[in-house]
Amino acid sequence: MSDDIDIRSGGAIAVDTDRLRAGARGCREVANRLDELQRSALHEAVQLTARLTLGGVVPRVWAIAWRLQRAAHEAAALAQRLAHLATVYEIVELDVARRAARGEDARRVELRLRELISGDPAAATDAQGIEADWKTGGIDAVAGQYSAFGVAFGLGGAATVGGVVRGMGTLIDTVGAGTIPRSAVLAGARQPVRLRRLDGPPHHFTPPASLQDAASRIPRGDARVRVEKYAMPDGSNRFALYVAGTNTKGGAREAWDWDSNLELYGGRRSASFDATEEALRAAGAEPGDAIYEFGHSQGGMIAGHVALEGGYDTRALVTFGSPTEAQVDAGTLSVQLRHTDDPVAALAGGGSAGRVGAADSVVVQRFADPAVGVGDIDLASHHLDTYEQTAALFDRSDDARAGAVRERLHELRGAASVQAFDFAVERVSPK
Repeated sequence: MSDDIDIRSGGAIAVDTDRLRAGARGCREVANRLDELQRSALHEAVQLTARLTLGGVVPRVWAIAWRLQRAAHEAAALAQRLAHLATVYEIVELDVARRAARGEDARRVELRLRELISGDPAAATDAQGIEADWKTGGIDAVAGQYSAFGVAFGLGGAATVGGVVRGMGTLIDTVGAGTIPRSAVLAGARQPVRLRRLDGPPHHFTPPASLQDAASRIPRGDARVRVEKYAMPDGSNRFALYVAGTNTKGGAREAWDWDSNLELYGGRRSASFDATEEALRAAGAEPGDAIYEFGHSQGGMIAGHVALEGGYDTRALVTFGSPTEAQVDAGTLSVQLRHTDDPVAALAGGGSAGRVGAADSVVVQRFADPAVGVGDIDLASHHLDTYEQTAALFDRSDDARAGAVRERLHELRGAASVQAFDFAVERVSPK
């Protein structure tokens, strides 16, 4: 397993442009100060040389002057590079915004793009390259992994498998699948489901302290949905929702089956979505209540649709290996964990190029299982346990956005009481 994580503000946005520009300003200030010191050292070296000062002092002063000059040039070059990258990523963000902008907003975006490109023409080319790599990177990684598996184990058609996967990526990009627009509403009639609350010993009666802690609460056994109800001192209620991924062994009454996967990915209601809505209502959630959502795989798709059309105040939407990205608004902290070798996560087509959600929203990526082996067939890179490891790596990172996630989870602390509801679900009419 790999411990290297890539933390981004969006699919193609690796860093925050404001922070980049702040870094560029800081480097320019350092370069200017080094220039001043270099001039002082050079002046002193000339004075000492003119006085024919003996000993090793003069060579050392000259050496210091040249080192200061080199350091000043390096700091200035770094400042220029950071400013260039800030322009590149802002162009990517604006390019995304331009597609959705109308009227005066569209004109403002266009003017800003022209201003940036006129000041740094090379940035436009680099931005195009970043967007192109973002669109194909995830699919290419998965295709390469499965092609390598076929070659390593002497299976015929390895190249064909890679080609099929890449063709799927092209299709996803062409039809716009993999992202759930903000205005999306699932089509179709409700599907009858039966919920059964599972009795068990009290557990997890404190808010999740970290992303790994939250991931560990996503149901793995008989339960499909877990809801935690937090009664706050001011009389309001907040809810944490945890939604499981696909279950392939549940039989004809299983609501979290492949039928639900295909329905949700195609924009239609599923038994699993309807069951999740019922679970929230059974736990006492009402429209307008604050909700914090966590979902793995199919559960990520469900959580995304709940966030967009459930009528709740979605404070956080965290998905692990979801095949879709919900384009939530600026009031929702969006946290997406994706493994670049996870074929399910690749169905999201890289998601949006720009940032989705609140200012500190983040996409955390990792090549979870670079070794070629049976794990590729078992989809080890898609397992919730593997994503839990990635969550732990993000929790331990010094990235400021990891702190923002902890702060959002901290909003659940201070509850007067906490209740937990674990629900098993079955279809009323088996398929």
